[in-house]
Amino acid sequence: MNSIINRICLIVFIGCVILATTLSILAIWNVLVTDNILLRSVATLAVIFFGSLMVAVINKIIPGPSSKIKETI
Repeated sequence: MNSIINRICLIVFIGCVILATTLSILAIWNVLVTDNILLRSVATLAVIFFGSLMVAVINKIIPGPSSKIKETI
């Protein structure tokens, strides 16, 4: 179960980095109108990124029930 959560978090990390990079490059080249859209988009991606990061950290710190079973066997 922990590896599934870690893979999901990794996919979210990569997606956030790709989207934030794409939005930033488009804003640099004035393709996007950067009134409020860019700030809100980057802020949203940052919240998703750090939320996933916290889930991954907590997942590493707190072992799941399956790891206790494996240790006793």
